[in-house]
Amino acid sequence: MHPLLGRTSAVGAAIVALLLGSAGISGATAGMPRTTPNPEPNFPIGLPGAAPATAVVATSGTAFLAYTAYNSSDTFGSVYVCTVPRGARACSKTTLLPPLNSKISASGEPVSMLIASNGYVDILVTTYPDTKGHQPDGQYADTIKYVVGPGGGLIGKTGVRVGTLDSQGDAIFYGRQIVWVSGSDDTGQGGLTVQATPGDGTFPHFSDPVSIDLAGTPAAKEFYFYGGDVVALPNKDLLLAWDDLSNAYAVEVNPANKYKVVGSSEWKGEVTTTSPGSPTSALATGPSGTYLLLRQSTDGFSGKLELLRYTSSGHFGTPVSVPATTADYGDMTLYELGSGALRVFYETYAGTLVQDSSSDGGAKWTTYTFESGIPEISSNAAAALLRFGAGVVFEGAGGTPSDGVHARVQPVLVHQLVSLIFKSTKLTPGQTTTASGLVGPADSGQKVDVQEDEKTGWVTIGSATETASGSWSLTVKAPSATGTYNYRAEATPVAGWFFTDYSPTHSIVVAKTT
Repeated sequence: MHPLLGRTSAVGAAIVALLLGSAGISGATAGMPRTTPNPEPNFPIGLPGAAPATAVVATSGTAFLAYTAYNSSDTFGSVYVCTVPRGARACSKTTLLPPLNSKISASGEPVSMLIASNGYVDILVTTYPDTKGHQPDGQYADTIKYVVGPGGGLIGKTGVRVGTLDSQGDAIFYGRQIVWVSGSDDTGQGGLTVQATPGDGTFPHFSDPVSIDLAGTPAAKEFYFYGGDVVALPNKDLLLAWDDLSNAYAVEVNPANKYKVVGSSEWKGEVTTTSPGSPTSALATGPSGTYLLLRQSTDGFSGKLELLRYTSSGHFGTPVSVPATTADYGDMTLYELGSGALRVFYETYAGTLVQDSSSDGGAKWTTYTFESGIPEISSNAAAALLRFGAGVVFEGAGGTPSDGVHARVQPVLVHQLVSLIFKSTKLTPGQTTTASGLVGPADSGQKVDVQEDEKTGWVTIGSATETASGSWSLTVKAPSATGTYNYRAEATPVAGWFFTDYSPTHSIVVAKTT
């Protein structure tokens, strides 16, 4: 165990929570000197007028961004996947997801993306009928699954039809299945509908759509269902959230009992999304619990955000206000990191991207604002973060191809927590001692510099590399002159992942005798 940062799970979780709670925020935290965040500039990708669907980030740091782009006449939509490796500022590969039929257009609605443990990405796309209202299989709408590999290339020649739901909502891995939610099924009927397909490659088998019986719930008489987010609960039930652009709803359902409703909640004058039919990111679940993000709204577009923690049987605790500015004309995205820290991203009408972070369930928040760089914000902003917070936010361009405006990618970097300790702090001239420490989150092989405070500034006197656990050590030689010398450890930056950060300052006393 390192003397400054213990390796027990409880202490480690506290360290990561401290780290994530301050990510993206300038100033000192718990006495730790910080560099000014100087956020990475955003950069354009894709075709003009592209509307982002969603994004995922692999453990390697590679981001996969899916978007729908229309042809110049704005009549035919195709889905593309942009692959952005860790630290890159452009697509290394752009992959077209070819339609099953040249006359069948991808819908303008976002798609759902899931990343498997092997780095392969499953993508669900909703397609529209052709101009005569026909799909190749006679259905009103189709859900097509595509798979791209870790490098972004399409696996197979095209996708596979795995469902019949339109207005597709969010999708999750549930056991060995992929389950997704929609506001209607292939007949166009209203209602909250769930469909599943095997997640192990045994296609094209899929289940019949299951319309959830909402009788006795506040949503029993509702016909329109927008958004559609779903998460799995620890008890293996599913929690679903959606809105009708006026009121927000949530239900817990039991998949083992034909998706029977266990309990429900309603919030009048609140919404989960502003994009009818699109996957929302209003629900997030992780080690600290399950949360729902709502917007107080009378028009479905603008209003303050609030966070609710899930209790049980379809019910939530008291709403907690998310601070900062009003979220205008942009979807909000809720994300829970592996430490239990929460991140909320949203756009404002003023053209900015806002990040609110909380490591205590919403009791305290820190806020950081990015410049968006998009003249007219669309209603889509999809976050994709690793468990410790590094990743990207994908913002829509809006408009049409003729507008010439591109979607943009905003890298979100994470601060590193750095420790330094000397085996001996009292040395004779020229004597050596061991400097060691720990960096979190760990990044095996990344350089750590030990610096001495000299008259000309901080000077690097030695370097080490992190182990898989983030530990490092090196031998430091005392100066030849007596006196007190100050040192710090610098965790160097990692493109697309980490800022430069420093340990607290530590002193060594050099004397003729120790």
